[in-house]
Amino acid sequence: MSRANFLENLRKALAGFSKRDVDDIIADYEEYFREAQAAGRDELAVAKALGAPRQLARQLRVDARVQAWETHRSPSTLAGMALSITGVGLLNLLMIGPIFGLLSVIVALFVCAFATFCAGLGLMLASVPSLGLHRFIRVDVFGTDVSNPSAMAAVGFALVLGGVLWFAVNAKVSRWIGNAFARYLRFNGRLLGVDR
Repeated sequence: MSRANFLENLRKALAGFSKRDVDDIIADYEEYFREAQAAGRDELAVAKALGAPRQLARQLRVDARVQAWETHRSPSTLAGMALSITGVGLLNLLMIGPIFGLLSVIVALFVCAFATFCAGLGLMLASVPSLGLHRFIRVDVFGTDVSNPSAMAAVGFALVLGGVLWFAVNAKVSRWIGNAFARYLRFNGRLLGVDR
């Protein structure tokens, strides 16, 4: 495959990247071809050594998702890596269910941590005597009535702390899972022979 054909096919395979990113990638590979030609290498041999443009584009997508995770660990980059994992190859079709099941559990745990935190704030607010809300709320903790304002405030504070701790543990576990996704993506790149 000639340099022009390789770069044209690579540009097509990079559909979905921003125009700026595509232009940067193509410019890098044009420079690579120029340097190889200056060193006396044949452009057909260089194109062959680089491999199929589609596989190269696939690996560039994987690399972009992993780099996004490594620079900004957020739920959206975690989801992006999960989507990349499912798109890497047919082998991963078996992984779609477990991956999205795991993501659903992570989201549910964050929602529960937030709900616990909010419930604690609500109880602390209800314990303020001047609001009089404690008269309308009955709280039973393991068979003990804690509807008086001071007990309600203590339980509310415990729930707030529990929610914060739960959120922190979820964040740590999510990072661990994100790192596992990144390793899995790299493994798939090697497995499919798209490492550069």
